[in-house]
Amino acid sequence: PRQGACEGADMGCRYPGMGATLFNAAEEISMKYAVAVSTYNNWEYLKLWMEGLYRSSTTPHTAIILFDGCTDNSRGYAIEWGNTLEQRYSMRHSLIMYSIPRSGICRSRNTIAQLAFRAGLDYVLFQSDDQVLGRRWDVSIERYMNHDTIITPNQIHSSDLDLGPPESFDWEKWDATVDEVWSDDTEEGLIWGEHGISLKNFALIGGWPEELDEINWGLTGDKKVNHMLKVRGIRSVKVNSYIWYHYGRVTSKKVGYRAGLHKSLWNDDSITGPTEGEDILCPERDF
Repeated sequence: PRQGACEGADMGCRYPGMGATLFNAAEEISMKYAVAVSTYNNWEYLKLWMEGLYRSSTTPHTAIILFDGCTDNSRGYAIEWGNTLEQRYSMRHSLIMYSIPRSGICRSRNTIAQLAFRAGLDYVLFQSDDQVLGRRWDVSIERYMNHDTIITPNQIHSSDLDLGPPESFDWEKWDATVDEVWSDDTEEGLIWGEHGISLKNFALIGGWPEELDEINWGLTGDKKVNHMLKVRGIRSVKVNSYIWYHYGRVTSKKVGYRAGLHKSLWNDDSITGPTEGEDILCPERDF
């Protein structure tokens, strides 16, 4: 990837002055969507996520990697690893790397959306840095990108399939599993977790509620956002060809434990969102 230095203020980002690194200038980006992750001191998993992107994609994509307060030099490693992967797989993705002070899941999502908007994109596929894409994940994904739905993945969890730790990931077993479950159809999607969303719908609900970052590090932000979309008639669709492997919220658990949170937050039904007709509590984003 080509690196071009760019400051946040020059990009028109919501968080100016924090610094950004772009591979391939925005005007060279031809794709209208991005895959995106935020990461916090989780290089061993992020490294695997990046390899999955290069190894499993059928065409070049835009990828946004947000470093949320990282102190383990993840960004420096990612720059070098991106160059290595480009040569290894003869695939040139447009990588946008951006750093912010340690915040939370909701602010991270809002920053990613702003970066996507400034790059001229229409849609973001949010992912986690402890996930691994399955090959041919992108064959039919664009067909389901619209303003009436959000996209959820065909997820295989590490508790159901043991592929080993990141440093010795079993690619052969993973490829065989993907070939077995891959299907070019859809079904009812989940209203929870990482998903794909158009920036129009992102703006409709005002983005992710950053007040939850102060309450519980944003761990329940996805649940609230998905509820807010649901009451506005946005349907969730599971795309069965959009397959990924998930180790299990490694980064968010790390942040959660650091903040002294209890695991019961994952099942906290008191965190929902406004019912139909109520005002949206979070401010509108400027896109």
